[in-house]
Amino acid sequence: TLQMNKRFFLVNFKPSCHFFPPYKLISVCLIPPFFNRRYSITQFIKEGQAVILENKNHEVFYNPVQETNRDLSIIAIKHYKKLLDAENAIKGTVTNEFTILEGLSATGLRSVRYFKEIPGITRIYANDIDASAVEAIKRNIEVNNISLESIVPNHGDATIFMLQNRSKSCQFDVVDLDPYGSPAIFLDAAVQAVKEGGLLCVTCTDMNVLCGNNVDTCHSKYGSIPLRGKHCHESALRIVLASIQAHANRYKRYIVPLLSLSIDFYVRMFVRVFTSPFEVKKSPGKIGWVYQCLGCGSYEFQAVAKVTLIENNNNKMLKVNPSVGPVVGQACEECGKQYQLTGPLWKEPICDPAFAKDIYDHLNEPSSSSLYGARDRLHALLTVYSSEVHEKPLFLSLSQMCNVLHVTPPSLKVVRSALLNGGYKVSSSHTDPLALKTDAPNSVLWDILRAWHKDHPNKKPPSPSSPAAALLAKQIKFIPNFKLRDEAVNDKKVPRFLPNPKEGWGPMARAKPSN
Repeated sequence: TLQMNKRFFLVNFKPSCHFFPPYKLISVCLIPPFFNRRYSITQFIKEGQAVILENKNHEVFYNPVQETNRDLSIIAIKHYKKLLDAENAIKGTVTNEFTILEGLSATGLRSVRYFKEIPGITRIYANDIDASAVEAIKRNIEVNNISLESIVPNHGDATIFMLQNRSKSCQFDVVDLDPYGSPAIFLDAAVQAVKEGGLLCVTCTDMNVLCGNNVDTCHSKYGSIPLRGKHCHESALRIVLASIQAHANRYKRYIVPLLSLSIDFYVRMFVRVFTSPFEVKKSPGKIGWVYQCLGCGSYEFQAVAKVTLIENNNNKMLKVNPSVGPVVGQACEECGKQYQLTGPLWKEPICDPAFAKDIYDHLNEPSSSSLYGARDRLHALLTVYSSEVHEKPLFLSLSQMCNVLHVTPPSLKVVRSALLNGGYKVSSSHTDPLALKTDAPNSVLWDILRAWHKDHPNKKPPSPSSPAAALLAKQIKFIPNFKLRDEAVNDKKVPRFLPNPKEGWGPMARAKPSN
């Protein structure tokens, strides 16, 4: 097919040679020389329905790896808009406006894809503080035959721009923050700039900070002490959610997470923002401190405050008192080692299960393969995510527990079956295939492995001072039934954890602005 677009011709074809997969659509851009001289173009890039022209000096940041992020965001905003339209229909409210702010737009690819692939958008503001990026945004808007009234480029500081639009008449339906690194400096303005019930989309790529490598930096940026361990990526999500909630509370607002995912080298969250002083009072009960054992890794949550609902003559009141604690003793009940105190973290569910299922169902539609380049990765991710036990924050990892005990690991289906037979819920985690995400107490998990160890003892006894010796010395109170359950086995036909598609799959170097 041949398409003419002002200054270039776009040729789409399906090659039959062995160099390309026969199903892959290849696009070639033929650009006249004068256009090339004007814009210093070296490469044409097509993603989704959008076309962008890459600058040969790499003055503007672009990472093809983040196609997964962009595909997910398009699907999430589509379903959020459907949810919003349904709510407005119930209220009898009619609105013909739907606006999006992309605070850190870079090439403008995300904004162009949003406008072309999400129905019903009236205007998108594509902001960037870098002049080179704003020029790239304008160029890419022009290339895609979109008017500057539909996607409005803005050269400015994202924080200032959001604060200038925090009045109700100027707020945005969706605010999207996808910075290079941490979004911490933008969160306070973002929770003010989004409409009532609006959607705030946040990406964090500073995972070394959120996963515990820089405790002081994490506390200064997010107000939390991070956790280390197999669950650190879920902990990262909960740290950021607690931080967003804290920023929102300052303005009598609160958040409702729709979807929160750890993907590759970053976390991505979609939360709705509402205003209610009454709901804000519940916030201390939604975040908590974590006591984590330094020996065996067992953990316990303690809410920051106790929130009690009092009903009197049809009047509802909330009484908030400090929590009474600690919820653990001086030493771990399982292995006798000390606890370390971390947090606070968001301890409520990190998603709306119905919203997550809608996205999963959308990815199961036959048309999704042609719409989204990262469909397979997203489908694998949502397959695990949609079956998670979201009521239980964090998890213990089977591999880590067996490493502590120095025991030959049982298969995951054996441990899951024991938990299911005991009447507990259990699932994996999208952040760790060997996670035991369950509502069972720590003692039950250790009892299962103690019982397993009896039938599969160590060749060499553990050191008397080790956590393993203390764990194995405890009496088994929960007698596990290891009879296999069908629901404990994953469907092997459905891939869940896909490998990276190529080398160098990760964050790229920062752009090098010319000014």
